[in-house]
Amino acid sequence: MFKRILVLADNYKLTDFLLRFIPEVFPHSEYHVLSVADLSFDFLSMTDYIKETLEESAIEAMLHCATVLEESGITPKKTILRGNFQAVVEKYVRENGIGLVATELYIDEEKKKSQFGHHIEGLFKSVPVPIFAMDRPVELRRPKSLSILYTGTQHSDIALRLGLRLAKYLEIPSTVMFCGGLQRKAMYPGIESAGQEVGVTMHIDTSEYNSVEDIVRMASTHDLFVTSRGGRSWGDRVAMVFKRLPLSRLEIETIRCVPVPMLLVGETMGVSYG
Repeated sequence: MFKRILVLADNYKLTDFLLRFIPEVFPHSEYHVLSVADLSFDFLSMTDYIKETLEESAIEAMLHCATVLEESGITPKKTILRGNFQAVVEKYVRENGIGLVATELYIDEEKKKSQFGHHIEGLFKSVPVPIFAMDRPVELRRPKSLSILYTGTQHSDIALRLGLRLAKYLEIPSTVMFCGGLQRKAMYPGIESAGQEVGVTMHIDTSEYNSVEDIVRMASTHDLFVTSRGGRSWGDRVAMVFKRLPLSRLEIETIRCVPVPMLLVGETMGVSYG
């Protein structure tokens, strides 16, 4: 479905689970491993020793991630670059025709919530392709079902259609959870039309979702979760002036709490997804 997948190299232990799980979902994709030596965050205290340490760590992370993928029979393209993490990743995605970025989220073990660090928020705002994210280990097998959060926004509509394509690609059932301010009956024809365009039959969940807990509980009964994450439109850029991410509180909290791998969808850069 995704011709080229970019995995962001990291020494964090969860990365190994991500590297072993994602080939179960997309076994036929071309994999790229990118490790970034971010030398831009504090140039006043950036000594030669710190630079060397960061570069050595980037090399180590890249080689380790490539080795884990190779254990699954995948020979990835390996790259190490220097510079601002967000800018480097965005440029690499555009120049190499990447269709999906895969990364891990850090989880707060005490609160059992994902943490959006500076780098992750940067990816949410800048990378013009979907992001595949994990924040905890899961069973290493092909997914059997997925759920889609639909709120009626433009980004949510993109996420809906891509989620349905993913369900068709994996040949698994999908459930659409509608949660938004628009009238449900008015939205159902559009959801059904999206399914017809993709050529799949989905289950439209008619439950009343009034809290993040309710959504998370339902999403947890599936193996994958698909939702929007905002994008790079001018409306989103204006929203970013007033808040860190162009998402509703409900969407942010849902992403932070859902305990299954997630496909986070923004603009899709005109890439065609089969």
